[in-house]
Amino acid sequence: ASAPSGQMSLAAIGQCEGSIDATYYFRSNIYHVMGTGMWNDTTKSLMLDLVKNFTMETNYVFSFQVKNPNKTQDAATITLTTNQQLYHECSRNPIPYVNMTNDPTSPCCTCDSGEPGDASPMKIKPRAFCVRRIRQLVEWPCAENELTVTITSTVPLQKGSRIVITNISNAEVTSGNLSLTDGSGGLHDERLFGRYAPAQGEWRLSDYSLTLYTRQDIDCGTMISFKFKVRNPRLAQGCAMVYISSPEAGIDHTLMVSEAIPSCAMYVKMGGLTPTIWESTSSPC
Repeated sequence: ASAPSGQMSLAAIGQCEGSIDATYYFRSNIYHVMGTGMWNDTTKSLMLDLVKNFTMETNYVFSFQVKNPNKTQDAATITLTTNQQLYHECSRNPIPYVNMTNDPTSPCCTCDSGEPGDASPMKIKPRAFCVRRIRQLVEWPCAENELTVTITSTVPLQKGSRIVITNISNAEVTSGNLSLTDGSGGLHDERLFGRYAPAQGEWRLSDYSLTLYTRQDIDCGTMISFKFKVRNPRLAQGCAMVYISSPEAGIDHTLMVSEAIPSCAMYVKMGGLTPTIWESTSSPC
């Protein structure tokens, strides 16, 4: 965790029934401002001066903000110490500190479903597109097909970052600039991309890939949806295994989530004839 050393503001969060907002039970020991503590970025510790009495067997809740580290790591073991002597429950044996209990659940505000233990403090997961969906509109051979991509990154994407979508199998598009259209219901997310002009990506036929260049900084957790058109191959084929990555953001090559047949990316149905015969009259002779 990192934050500037010095006074740190505390904040209220949603309390469970039976708990108390403890924000204004504390103040910093230097500036004496209520609702604050003192952060030491060298020792990664928060010091709080208690200015109101705590009641036994009552939960007191507050929050504060720090910046997560850049790299993946396991949850931290946070310790609590006071200038009053701590004791084991129901004993007179003094102890120097107690380990706090990590939350075993998932955070409420992540773009993926999470897993147990994700809410534990300072657990840092790998960088990812936690939303990475792709679907198609048309499954017939040789037809013009529209693909819709929806993505959300767990880390910020800086201006000029690449997003690379690969293995859009056998899509018939000439290498070069590929126009993007809006898939976000009027928000025009397609304008977030383009190396030389907005609403463009770069198609490379050799590996059936689309490379997007961000035209501005994009905050983490931002859902982006855009569309582009390709032509389906002549022969039938199964759903493509499409991958996405962002080298500048440190997001590795990851399989995208596709919908079921016939809406999965680049699924092409076998072509055929529909035989029809009719007569011009039903009158005898």
